[in-house]
Parts: sequence; structure tokens; C-alpha cells
Amino acid sequence: MFLNQVLDPELKKLAERLSNFVGASPGQLVFTCNTTEAISGVAHSIIRSPDDEVLLTDQTHEGVANIFLHLCGRVGARVNRVALPWPVRSGTEILDAFEPYLTGSTRLVVLDHVSSKQSVVMPLKALVRACQRVGSSVIVDGAHAPGMLDLGVSEIGADWYVGNCHKWLLAPKGAAFLVAAADKSRATHPATISTSYGRGFWNEFSWTGTRDPSAWLSIGDALDFWSQVGEKAGRDYMCSLANWAGEQLASDWHTERGAVSDMTGAMVAVRLPENSVLEAAGPETLHNWLLRAHKIEVPIFIHGGSLWLRISTHLYNDESDVFRLSQALLQYDGR
Repeated sequence: MFLNQVLDPELKKLAERLSNFVGASPGQLVFTCNTTEAISGVAHSIIRSPDDEVLLTDQTHEGVANIFLHLCGRVGARVNRVALPWPVRSGTEILDAFEPYLTGSTRLVVLDHVSSKQSVVMPLKALVRACQRVGSSVIVDGAHAPGMLDLGVSEIGADWYVGNCHKWLLAPKGAAFLVAAADKSRATHPATISTSYGRGFWNEFSWTGTRDPSAWLSIGDALDFWSQVGEKAGRDYMCSLANWAGEQLASDWHTERGAVSDMTGAMVAVRLPENSVLEAAGPETLHNWLLRAHKIEVPIFIHGGSLWLRISTHLYNDESDVFRLSQALLQYDGR
């Protein structure tokens, strides 16, 4: 009875609430378990021919890049990648890097709203307009954006927008969404085809087989929480703390941050000190040492031959967390 009579009306109510929260038009949002699943559905729907060309960047999430490498490899389609400037000082630098690739031969461009490791808030509206001027469709990976940024998904103008609810929105894992433009929804199908195939965008995605819908149903509680906190106040606190953290760590370590303030949300990447001991340890060892010795978990990665660290700030963080991280890295001696 629950699956047949209760679940669908409840999910539709939640979809309307979430649409209002992220600024999507009514009826264009469906639920998925994560952004990877959502992007995979789009990719399976449109990548069919050796003539297809997909454009990624060198900051595209590895899981997303693998979807297109796999599907394009099966049909003989091409995958190109834009090398983005790093560190980045302006949105113009990003646009200039894309310019040589926007020739009109690309069927699909995959854009991050906030890149995962490098944590750059992209000049998204300008990038989408540039892609559409040459006739390329656009999918935006907004995994980190809901809750972090003031979203207006419909205003962005992309053909598809995907986002996670389990990150900054604080819903459980397994809660994500896909928004498709009105002219794209009919031809967009989930990667897992089930009994609802051919019954429309909402029906196909809401039933891809038996699954636990608890994470989706909890999104309402997450939205209630943000309503109580105050969406703008919460975003302002998180993003201001991240921006301050980027400046503080770069100062403490005599290094640099990866993106300027107006391209920073609630995450910031900072270059680690140039230190032979840190370099010898490498990302995995440093990550594990911070977690084991200091109970600090932060991603560490190599970009451009240097070690970088990404710090994320939420409502439960404050300046003391940043100071602890700063001093911990300076104390590392390789033992």
C-alpha cells in the first residue's frame, strides 16, 4: 500500500519544495540517489554516435569523467578536456581557457558549479551562454552547490543540472536530484530502465525498481532545518569562514590559495608548505596521519606538481578548527 498509494504523492510534494529551494521550474526536478547516477542517466540518453564529442575539464570529478570515458569509448565518440588555470584569479581566465574548445563540434559540455577538489566556484552563467552560442548542450555537476550557494537553477540556463542533498543540505546519503530543461526531459531516461519506461520523466526516475526511499523522504526535514537556521545566514557563515580559512592557512604556511574570494564558496584549496618531508609523505600518508593523530579529515591532492589541501566549512565549524589544522601540518615530521 505504501509504495503504490503513499510514496508517489509524498515524493511529488518534496520535489515541489526542493524545486523552490534550488530555483527550478515546477515539474522539471526528479530524485536520484547521487549525482553520479543522475549524470549517468543523461550520458546514456545522449551518447550514441562516433560523431558525438564531449568536453570535460581537468577539474571534472573522476567519477563523472569515467562515465563519459566509458560510454564514449564504447561508441567511438571523442572526449576532450580543457586545462583550467590554476591557481585562478578571475572568471575571465576560466572563460578564456574554454574559448578555443567551443567550436560547435561538441555535442555536450560538462561543467562543474563548484569543482570538487579545487573548490572553484565557476562563472557558470557566462560559461553556459558561451556553450549555447555554439550550439552545445550543457550539463552542470552541482554536487556541492545546494545549500552552499544561492541557487537559481532555471536562471543558469543549462540543459541539465544535478545536485546532491547529502552534502551542504545535510540530508542523508542517497538523496540527490536531476533537473532537465523542458525540451530535454522527454528524451532523458535513467541509466536503470524498469517498468516505468516510456511513462514520462517523473515516472521513469521515481521507479527504477524496488529501493529504499527513506533518504528522499528525509529531504523535507533537511529543508525544515535550513528554514529554521535561515538559508542566507547559514550560507554567509559557511562561505565567510572558508574565505577566512583560505587567507589564514596561506599566511601561516607562506603559500597561496587556489581561487580568489569571489570564486570561493564554503570550500577552499590551499597549497601546502614547500617541505621535502611533506612531499615525501604524499597525499594518502598525510591524510591518514591527520585523521589518526589529530582527528582532522581533509582531502589532499597533487595538482601542478604541488601538494594542495581542501578545507570545507559548515555550520558546526569555527576558527579553532582551522588553527588546529594549520599547526598540525607544521608539526609533521614524517614519523
